[in-house]
Amino acid sequence: MRRQLIAVSLITAVAQLAAFVKVWVTARLFGISAELDGYNLALVMPTFISGILSGMVQSGLFPVRARLAAQGNEEQAVRFERLVLWGMAVIGILLVFGLFLSRSLWLPWLVPSATPAVQKALTFVIPFSLPLIALNPIGDAAGYILAMRNRYWIAASAPIGNALVSSALLLAWPSGGLLCLALSTILGLLIQVGICLIALAQTGYFHRYPQSVTPPIGSPVKEAAKLSLWVLPAIAILNLAASLPPILVGTYGEGAVSAFGYANRLHQAAVQIFAVGIAPVLLARFAALSAARDFAAIRLVLAQGAVWSLVIGALASVAVLFLGAPFLSSVFSGRFDELAAVRVADHWFWFSVGLGFFIFGGVLARFWQASGRSALLMLFAIVQCLSLLASFSLLAPLGEVAVAASVSASAFVTIVVNLMLLPQRLRVSSRESTATAAP
Repeated sequence: MRRQLIAVSLITAVAQLAAFVKVWVTARLFGISAELDGYNLALVMPTFISGILSGMVQSGLFPVRARLAAQGNEEQAVRFERLVLWGMAVIGILLVFGLFLSRSLWLPWLVPSATPAVQKALTFVIPFSLPLIALNPIGDAAGYILAMRNRYWIAASAPIGNALVSSALLLAWPSGGLLCLALSTILGLLIQVGICLIALAQTGYFHRYPQSVTPPIGSPVKEAAKLSLWVLPAIAILNLAASLPPILVGTYGEGAVSAFGYANRLHQAAVQIFAVGIAPVLLARFAALSAARDFAAIRLVLAQGAVWSLVIGALASVAVLFLGAPFLSSVFSGRFDELAAVRVADHWFWFSVGLGFFIFGGVLARFWQASGRSALLMLFAIVQCLSLLASFSLLAPLGEVAVAASVSASAFVTIVVNLMLLPQRLRVSSRESTATAAP
């Protein structure tokens, strides 16, 4: 497993490096501006909804598919995966059309405190950002299915195509402004999803076990739906906590959302490399260990995750504190001036303070999902959301960086609650496993 995690992390790092090219081009063309504020805010709603759909797929797909595979039901496992994939496509498309037709009702309430210039940019980008609601869950589901076939490196590499295509469009059409930026986002994601689907098609995945000659799979579908719906409130609250920060920072005037957005992208790049990129691998690993009731191996994986997470977080905080602003000033240019670099670095430092907690939190979340205990995610989601709002009210004197600091604080509080529950539950499970194995 270690080699697989390292390989996936390296591929994800290359993908994030490619994504950094787009950030560089965006900074050069837009800097910190009302246009970019509107663009970032236009991604809030699609990211919120697609995150919920992807979380439901994770919670339902992995445990049920692992059980079917352990029982030797390969035929049902393949059909079940395929139904989940197409189900996400249908649900996503319906949501896109519904939100597009009703945008005049909900859009004015998204960020009511934004300036007219930001509102104008937001209204312009929304029609281009809504398709992300369908594309993101399809790409995630395809990536999970590839991971189950030891081909997740393809899904981990797909964002490279996304970043390169979108960056190329921005470089080729710099005068396109906000329209070019919006088109580059949707085109890049289409390329990314297409790579995953083509990889699945090349395995013969879509033609194996036609429905006409197979038994019904109603039971696995119902089981997955039950798991997903049970954890839906937790997933919704988690994604709400992730969507609130851009809206909160928008109250600090023009440019605040842009500065926060750059820092958040840099922070998320690290999270992608060390947590999200290896999530499907961890899910598959935890699912197999939980099915085998190998709790000693689970404890070992969690302990290793904790150590590496804290080390990475500490190193990142020190590096950003001393090198953040100089690094940004030397790399970015154009409309991204030195004042912008300092402003972004301030946000970035506070994100880095919580990086280790974010990474380890992702490891713990994968364990709860894979072991069929996703109900606990409801508690963790509520803790994260409430601690985010409480931290924001306490840290308000910090100014616009209070939002980034609050995000890190909420990650720490959530980890504490996780650890209060995790050791006891593992010890109980271990005793049960020993008793079961005893003659």
